[in-house]
Amino acid sequence: MKKIFKFDEKRAFAVITTLLDAKKNKKQIFARADALQPYSILPKGMERGSKEHALYLFAMMFFDHNIKSDILYMNGRKVFEKEPLFFKPNVAINLPSKVDEIIKNDLHYKFLKGIEGFLDNYRKLSREYDGDPREIFNEKDVIRGLKEIQKFNGYGPGLGSQLVCSFIEGEIVDFKNKEDLPPKIDIHDIRISIGTGILKTKKKKIHKGRVISGLADFYQRFCREKSLDLRAFDSALWILGSKVCTKKNYSCQLDCPIEGYCVKLVSSYYEDGFIHLDVNKKSPQPGLKLK
Repeated sequence: MKKIFKFDEKRAFAVITTLLDAKKNKKQIFARADALQPYSILPKGMERGSKEHALYLFAMMFFDHNIKSDILYMNGRKVFEKEPLFFKPNVAINLPSKVDEIIKNDLHYKFLKGIEGFLDNYRKLSREYDGDPREIFNEKDVIRGLKEIQKFNGYGPGLGSQLVCSFIEGEIVDFKNKEDLPPKIDIHDIRISIGTGILKTKKKKIHKGRVISGLADFYQRFCREKSLDLRAFDSALWILGSKVCTKKNYSCQLDCPIEGYCVKLVSSYYEDGFIHLDVNKKSPQPGLKLK
């Protein structure tokens, strides 16, 4: 099969190490208080690593697509304080109308055709795991855990990986082989990878599944070979992509630690299983050399 994209390892090493250093030392965007994954901000009164923390993430991440994550989790924190029953599976499954009302009016999630997928997850969780998401991962094997979570509605490889990662970061569960967890590749990862010249393609339209799996495999292999923190890098990419490198506001020189490696400005959208790219050339910052 003809390759439609390739990877530049020299640029990858330069970008990843620079980004990890900026995140670790709180430089530029990472000095801001809001430089966090939205799911990592807990509602008031919630104990980190607790069962209710696990239930909160299990419920909220189901909706984490087709919506701005910052807004979704801000609404979720309000729901936890106002309507805690939403995060209690054994209660919620008996109140479908109330759950539907919360999803539409409090979470402001408009894309769900119905609530059955969400409630089916709660039923399965109650039936098979005594209502406790931590029990899904009791074998402590991250790949096995990822396969188990994908048996629930809405949790494909990407969102499933994100949920498992959030459980690790939240100290809810630990795994003997957590380095085997593949990253969740989203549109931010793809845009920045193309913009910095890590991912090279001449196509204006690329198959979503192929580029996501290809980029995930590359970053996982490369970070393992170079002993780089894949989860920290993946989180940093999301923060950079969602808060700096957006379609409407390129605040590069002020906030972006890898601005000097960026050779293209990339906007994109999904349609019919493909990612459509709009690429504009951009001059790198003068004097910045690859490491």
